[in-house]
Amino acid sequence: INLFYLFVVAILLFTKLTFAQDKNNLTSNQFITIVNPVRISAYSIDPKESLATQYSTVYKRGLVATWLLTYDVISNHGAASVAQQMDTSQELGLFLEVTPKYASDSSVVYNKTDSWHRSHAVFLSGYTQEDRIKLIDKAFEKFKQIFGFYPTSVGAWWIDSYSLDYMKHKYNVTGNLT
Repeated sequence: INLFYLFVVAILLFTKLTFAQDKNNLTSNQFITIVNPVRISAYSIDPKESLATQYSTVYKRGLVATWLLTYDVISNHGAASVAQQMDTSQELGLFLEVTPKYASDSSVVYNKTDSWHRSHAVFLSGYTQEDRIKLIDKAFEKFKQIFGFYPTSVGAWWIDSYSLDYMKHKYNVTGNLT
């Protein structure tokens, strides 16, 4: 026990406070990026209303955000219409979570598990490279059909290097949230 107290006292005596930023040396290139992954889940009673409420909060404060929309969101007419009406300072992108609808629409067999969030069900990397291409192409084409352009930002809780490279070269993706 005496050794423990000696250790604590040593830490207190020999540590120095550090700050993430020197308050006297502020630079103008500091920024915060708001990224909002948007999905439809069992908790999304009304996806259109939910997205509209989130956007309203951002808009009222004059903030800029990146909205990463799942395939299911852009396939939902109500939610997609909210995203279409966002002001031009908002960025729209894709949030690449595989769902049964997304897989089916892509002609890919969904990796059904005991829970939707298992990695080999929800991540692109849970599927063959051939199936990943089908999933990616379907999402990008659907996005372009709805919004008129391909997104340059994507995200997921994990995107493998093969899929990122494919999206970079085929669709000019420049941003990835993981």
